[in-house]
Amino acid sequence: MLTEILAQLEDAKREGSHERVGTAHLAVVSALGEMVEQAEGPEQRQGLYSMMLEHVGEAVKVHQGLDPPWGLAQAHLVNAAILADIAQDEESAEARLEYVSKSVDHCHQALTIMGESDQFHYQILSDAHAMAVATLLRLRSLVENDEVQQALDGMIEAYSENLGASLAWDIRHQGEGNDLLFLARMLNTLADGLEDPEERLEAVKTAFEAALEAAEMLWHTGNPDLARAAGDLAEEAKGKIEALEVTIPAGDATLITSGWQLTIASGLNAGQGFPLGDRVRLGRAEGNDIRLADKRVSRHHAMLERVGHGYLITDQGSSNGTYVNGVRINQPTALHSGDTIKIGDTQFTILGEKVATDRIKETIVCPACGAWIASRKFCTQCGAPLG
Repeated sequence: MLTEILAQLEDAKREGSHERVGTAHLAVVSALGEMVEQAEGPEQRQGLYSMMLEHVGEAVKVHQGLDPPWGLAQAHLVNAAILADIAQDEESAEARLEYVSKSVDHCHQALTIMGESDQFHYQILSDAHAMAVATLLRLRSLVENDEVQQALDGMIEAYSENLGASLAWDIRHQGEGNDLLFLARMLNTLADGLEDPEERLEAVKTAFEAALEAAEMLWHTGNPDLARAAGDLAEEAKGKIEALEVTIPAGDATLITSGWQLTIASGLNAGQGFPLGDRVRLGRAEGNDIRLADKRVSRHHAMLERVGHGYLITDQGSSNGTYVNGVRINQPTALHSGDTIKIGDTQFTILGEKVATDRIKETIVCPACGAWIASRKFCTQCGAPLG
């Protein structure tokens, strides 16, 4: 069996798939673990443990930076379990404590990775906590130091509480996600029967928001099929919104007169403009200065900051990245008038003060909510008529 798995590992390496290579390394570890159970003595077990640590270390390396980070977290948890096995075989209390400490560190790293990611399933998160608790309980039985035992007891209690919370959130989000998906389907169907274009647009926009939120909730649960169905419905509603939006000549609302401006060049609400202050936050969550209803946009995705007479853009650790002129950025990047910024499915163009002023006739401010938008019959943010 091990020979077959090693062959699969070599195939994965030739293919160049980091995810497949990492999975294959963990499969090798699992096969070696079965051999440990049949080992005749401590020396043979130690040799197998060394091989297991080598392969799990490679799994950690290849999973590093991959998104979603479940493979990386799993590799750390497997590493923790191996170190617990080694600790159990150690006769020296000092050496045993060293392996216990390393094992605890890998448990902590795994759950930190899961907790910091905005891409996770509650079931996967609860499984990770359960695995960490099981490993910590084993470690607890291997140490005699009272302080270490108390520290492990605290971690076990905290992780057990998180395990319960993850299971509860999984149940709650499944229920709320199903309700939102039902609402989105109903509104999307209702919109088709409305004669008034603005009423139809309002219904479709609400359906889009509900479907997008449902997709996010269900994605984090054990219902990937429903999550995909909600995502497909959001895409359908997005297409209807773009088809319903009608551009009209400007002149019926307050004109923009100066300043840097960020304009949506393509994507939902193409043509909409935003004034840039000293700091502008972009993302999917409430509280961002520019909120993007896009499932490929992270909750807190990117930030623009005024520096001198220009702007810097920084990615805020987003899942799908921020692109400037087609290149993914990994550090604060200077922007110039005319540069393009892509976040999710939305592409922006940033305009300097002179260019923004030259485009006065193309952009207006909604008198009802103050949104900066392209010339339209109604505000794409609040729905207020502009004519």
